[in-house]
Amino acid sequence: MSKIKDWFISRKEKKVREMVLQHTRLVLETVESSMKFTEIFLKNRKTDFSLFEKISVKEHEADVIRRKILDQLSDTNLPPAYRENLARVVRQSDWIADWALEAVRLLSTLNAEKFSDELWETLSPMVKKIEDITVETEKCLISMFEDMSVTLDYCDNVERKEEEVDRLYQEFRQKFTELCKNLSCPECILLLHTVDAIENIADRCEDTCDRVREFLVMKI
Repeated sequence: MSKIKDWFISRKEKKVREMVLQHTRLVLETVESSMKFTEIFLKNRKTDFSLFEKISVKEHEADVIRRKILDQLSDTNLPPAYRENLARVVRQSDWIADWALEAVRLLSTLNAEKFSDELWETLSPMVKKIEDITVETEKCLISMFEDMSVTLDYCDNVERKEEEVDRLYQEFRQKFTELCKNLSCPECILLLHTVDAIENIADRCEDTCDRVREFLVMKI
């Protein structure tokens, strides 16, 4: 009987893993599209509303999968610690997509034509680093079911990249007054909130990897 029970548990665990990987892919696609939207807005001075809609759809799809994962976890005989820690990983990962959508929502309220080349030159390294850290987080989430050592290396990489994003964010704040000289006060506030949302993507990536570490400790 125990072998049959183990077989059912392994099948359910496999299904949960597949959904986690599906959710991870949607989160990455949301961030990639949001950073592309940001580049088009700040570099080309255009608001790509079709891309905005795509980002909204991807973020919503990730939300749907997250809820399905939680439903599946509540309906399994997997150990409670496994379910609890995996649910935390998925929740943190979902916040990555949430902040990516929030960034483009804020940016889309502004007039792209009013921003300078210097603003994009200042933010482009940060945007690139956000893309890098999200890809590294995806690798971490994919490997957490397979290889602990490799996964911990990815966690370390994400932590280092998050520190680089913090440095770039500080550089932006030091230039903020100059970058906003042609903007109204409300526009300056919205811009600051936008960049804060972009920086929060990196924070949520680091938080996700912290939850992955907890998940791995639980499995030892």
